[in-house]
Amino acid sequence: MVKLKKPGDGNMSSQLVMGTIGERLKSARENKRLSLDDVYRIIKIHPKTLEALEKGQLEDKLGGTYVRAFLKNYATFLGLDAVAILEEDSLKKHAVAPGSNPQQSMDGQKKPASKKNDAELLRAVMMIAAIIVSFFILIFGTIKISQFAKNTFSKIKKEPPKPVALKAQTASEKIMPIPKQKALTLTLNASNDVWLKVTVDGKVAFHNILSKKSKETWRAEKEIKLDEIGKPEALKMNVNGKDIDFSKSPTRNIRITHEGVDLEPK
Repeated sequence: MVKLKKPGDGNMSSQLVMGTIGERLKSARENKRLSLDDVYRIIKIHPKTLEALEKGQLEDKLGGTYVRAFLKNYATFLGLDAVAILEEDSLKKHAVAPGSNPQQSMDGQKKPASKKNDAELLRAVMMIAAIIVSFFILIFGTIKISQFAKNTFSKIKKEPPKPVALKAQTASEKIMPIPKQKALTLTLNASNDVWLKVTVDGKVAFHNILSKKSKETWRAEKEIKLDEIGKPEALKMNVNGKDIDFSKSPTRNIRITHEGVDLEPK
């Protein structure tokens, strides 16, 4: 027997919507007999982040943009319809509560005045327009979000940085050349939670939150790139045993090659 929900039972919160989607994510993962660690090794999303997605708790920690990006990657990996899930999440968050539907309210009351009808109609039109706009932003906007953020940060004028104490450097100059016979070794220490992307020799090795007080090391033959650094001032960087100080002129993009460390590469 199907149990019908009464009109006055209340509105569905965004966390419950995410929880319902999260249950489908978890079920799909378990059907594939994969653990959270198995998924992490393949798509490089931390197990804690995956668990929060399945429990509908990730939006409490990160903004909606990052949550949708994680949700899309995870759903696609599991073979689910990522576009449909994202559309469902967006529409349910903006839907009218069952107990507050304008038409239902009108049915249970006397016929309102003409001005009240006009006001309610205007609100309904605005709500529908907001849902449509949100849908198109979700589908088409996320594709260009990374490029948009990069262009925005590049327009902000900054003073010429001084990455190391040896001599003043401009943002486009390379510092500390590294002998080609040596591999590139990068070590990062985080004094606070930092969002960043690490690419090693053309492959994404890390795209997540580097937790507070954590330490990570990557090695490459030719190139290491850091992009989308959320809090540059919270990072301490060491390249092949030498500390690189860019705290006085924090940058969100760094490229490391044998030619040196390039801050804000073009």
